[in-house]
Amino acid sequence: MPTYRIDDQGKFVHFEPKKVQDLEAELEEALEENDHVLLGSERFLYIGRQVTTDLNKAIDLLAVDARRRLAVIELKKDRTPRDMVAQALEYAAFVRRLDYDALNSIAVGYFSRNGQPWQSLSQAHEEFFREGESADPQDIDWNSSQIVILVGQTVQPEIIDVARYLRDHNIDVRVLQFTYLESSSGERLVNVQTLVGSEQIPKEASKAASQPMPSLDETLARVPQVKPLFEELREGFEGAGLYARKERTLFSFDLTKEGEPVINMWPSPTGRVIVLVFGRRASSLGDLNAFQSALEEMGLYTRRGRSDLSIHVYPTERNKAAQLVASFKEYFLSDPQTH
Repeated sequence: MPTYRIDDQGKFVHFEPKKVQDLEAELEEALEENDHVLLGSERFLYIGRQVTTDLNKAIDLLAVDARRRLAVIELKKDRTPRDMVAQALEYAAFVRRLDYDALNSIAVGYFSRNGQPWQSLSQAHEEFFREGESADPQDIDWNSSQIVILVGQTVQPEIIDVARYLRDHNIDVRVLQFTYLESSSGERLVNVQTLVGSEQIPKEASKAASQPMPSLDETLARVPQVKPLFEELREGFEGAGLYARKERTLFSFDLTKEGEPVINMWPSPTGRVIVLVFGRRASSLGDLNAFQSALEEMGLYTRRGRSDLSIHVYPTERNKAAQLVASFKEYFLSDPQTH
């Protein structure tokens, strides 16, 4: 496709910029500074650079997308197509095993080295993608799937063929080619071409993406081990004086029948119950910080967003359900005026 520049008289003048070669070394820096250049409008939050794997190798860049999926970003550099693809898949297999705590440790170190203000991965994600809004229930789990992004100044046909084959088998591999250009005035330009990317969604993945989120009853049927815990917590919050309302995918608990929810609760397909306390509402009733401290003393796992608090309770912690409810009642419902 020809490129033109517009001169002072508004005429199109054929433009032939000069290609700039051998800038692979600068590509990693450029990607890190420009989260939006990967696959058009899709943004990525970088959480690591040269991340060491269990085999003592280094991932070029590690990032997370808005749906909390991990992206392994590998640059071609001087590697052969076979080495590049094999190593990227090896890294994806490694990061698949990382839980939130491991990811948070990587991210906090990266933020600190880069002078970024975030104190946790969840805080960074919330502020980067959601501008302070609380996470939706359906995407609260981290690292549910992985993305492999292969990047180079020149990309051989073998890489494209393998990437398309993997995508046909529901492995999210994407390939980008960067071309550096220089105008006659010395202005540096970059052209980004997505050779294999998100526009080529595999048929099965596309079908899955179009399916509605499982209902509350469907999720409980899928993970029956959490149902006794879920019911005990539901009965406990109702017994504490909250009004329960069953919605399609969760239960919400209000102070009044028509009030705004102070708690949402749902079973996770990964086998736990998630209790989300809306901080803005709870803070007007009691001490959210003290409540979180009490839960952590019980050994319950909590995640704090910008204002909301999510509590993750596993079936093996069913004996703590009554303590959780009692603690909530103590910190937020002890004053009769709050009812």
